[in-house]
Amino acid sequence: MGLRKWMTKSLTLPPLQILLLRALTDWLHGRQSRTHDITETDKDHTLIKEALIEQELIGWNHFLKGRFSKKWAIIQNNCYSRLRQESEKNNLSPIPTYLDGKWWTKKLIALTIYMCLNLWQIRNETLAANNEKLNYIRERNELLTQANDIQQQERSETTNKRFASTFACSYATLTTYTNDRLQRWITMALRAINYDPNLAEGQRTIRAITILPPSTNAHRVSENRPPDNRPSDNRPRNTATRTHDNRTPETNQPLPGGAT
Repeated sequence: MGLRKWMTKSLTLPPLQILLLRALTDWLHGRQSRTHDITETDKDHTLIKEALIEQELIGWNHFLKGRFSKKWAIIQNNCYSRLRQESEKNNLSPIPTYLDGKWWTKKLIALTIYMCLNLWQIRNETLAANNEKLNYIRERNELLTQANDIQQQERSETTNKRFASTFACSYATLTTYTNDRLQRWITMALRAINYDPNLAEGQRTIRAITILPPSTNAHRVSENRPPDNRPSDNRPRNTATRTHDNRTPETNQPLPGGAT
């Protein structure tokens, strides 16, 4: 809720409402507060002028931090008292009992601090966005300068043929790239310029010698396997089986003496 809308909803004294809003506007624009707008016919005009002078001594920057002149609460409390008397006299809807100068001051402090925090957050977001934009422009200028230098370099015929797609981009095309895409192009171009066919062929040969076929690797693993040193069991095994009634499997006759 805006400051003006809240003051109207909270039944702020109209001259006080106009004075506070104008005083804040004057302070923000570096102008002196206009006390001549207060006339003798305004209620509590003397207190309003005194509160304005006192607040200027305190500082309007402190007003936005919640440091008010105590006279503001007195003025608004008088306003609520008069409204209650008029409502009772004219049989109008009663003024809520919680409305007093202390309540009005607390709400106004909370609202102004909240407004200041929002303004500070907007300021920080604006500065951060501006800094981010400036950093992006600065980085872009550096990348475009580097890309232009790469295109101006003399390249071998082999490099031009092998990396024709990389160097086919004109400078006008590069200016349409984003910073990330431009950085990728510069990386590819530098690799192409530093490309050595002989060195690349040597690296491919080394990789071919180092990487063995799967069958050779398996043969090497079996050759390098440590011998099995576990003791062998050469004891003769009795393949004959015994029945439950102590008979030999050959004769199917019981053993003498019931031997087992």
